[in-house]
Amino acid sequence: MDQVAATPLRPLMKQLLKQGPIGTHPDTDIGTVDDAIYYPQLMTLLSPIEIDVQRYESLSANDKQTLLASVWETPREIPSGRDYVVTISTPLISRYKIGDTLTLAVQELEQTTSGTVTQLGTYSQLSYITHAPEPFEIGKRQLLPEQSAVRFLVKRKVVEESFNMGGTSVTSTARLRIALQARVDWELGEMVLPTPTLTQYEPYQEGQHDELPARTHRTVDNPISAFIRSLTGKDEDPDYWYIKEVQV
Repeated sequence: MDQVAATPLRPLMKQLLKQGPIGTHPDTDIGTVDDAIYYPQLMTLLSPIEIDVQRYESLSANDKQTLLASVWETPREIPSGRDYVVTISTPLISRYKIGDTLTLAVQELEQTTSGTVTQLGTYSQLSYITHAPEPFEIGKRQLLPEQSAVRFLVKRKVVEESFNMGGTSVTSTARLRIALQARVDWELGEMVLPTPTLTQYEPYQEGQHDELPARTHRTVDNPISAFIRSLTGKDEDPDYWYIKEVQV
């Protein structure tokens, strides 16, 4: 795990260890003295998930060949250079089986950005989601055991457009949303990762936390939502899912 990805986890890890069953300040109120509650939280922090998205055209010739041999169902059809290549890496990747113990869903969003020059001469920009189809599950993938990763290909459907209308510029681009949830067997049954940690923890509920999480809010980088999140410490994304959005 690189240093940038590790930094935000350190305070959580320190607090979780301190309040856990072997820590100096165990906290019964948040359940960290209960092994069935504590260890899934610990594994969530010890096995962070990294998601990288790039365009197919950026792969080397050898990487393109091995990827297509693993995932492409119609070899005669050549992928577009603008199709998405998604790589997911985590130390526990060998325990995850896509379609079985790992649910992996993708949602391609259409993002529209409008920019206007105000009367004061400043530039005002607003981005929002104009089309959000239902997420779909990923099946075939390429295994990358030496990198503790899997890689898969997603066809791009959104067409980029840009035009000016009066004093306003409008650009339409794609935004890829990846959602991941994994189940791992252990001595006390089955843990679902990622598990909410510390005060964010709540028990896993079938029928609630296992549904594919479609994007419900339409704004992008909304400062009001960011402010509320900073006060409450609660993300808009549902619990028991790792979610990342990337504009490629």
